[in-house]
Amino acid sequence: MKAYYHDNLPGDPRLPHINASAESVTDLTLKAIGVLHWSIPVDSDGKWETEIDEVAKEREYRNRDVVESSRETLGDQFDKKMAVVYEE
Repeated sequence: MKAYYHDNLPGDPRLPHINASAESVTDLTLKAIGVLHWSIPVDSDGKWETEIDEVAKEREYRNRDVVESSRETLGDQFDKKMAVVYEE
């Protein structure tokens, strides 16, 4: 995972928008503002799903979504959906 401050400049949302003049975002910074993160590599055996289930159970999460976003799965709606994700 890489955390950074967004540059807030318009442009292609698929490109990095890293604010080069901002200080780096460390794990301590993320922790201080309440951002939780885990490193769970995706493997072909599906172990990653078990690890996600463990985090969800530990955190008492009741709902979650799995979204596959590609031109193949979203078709003509891909660019529109990616724009919404980028804006959020």
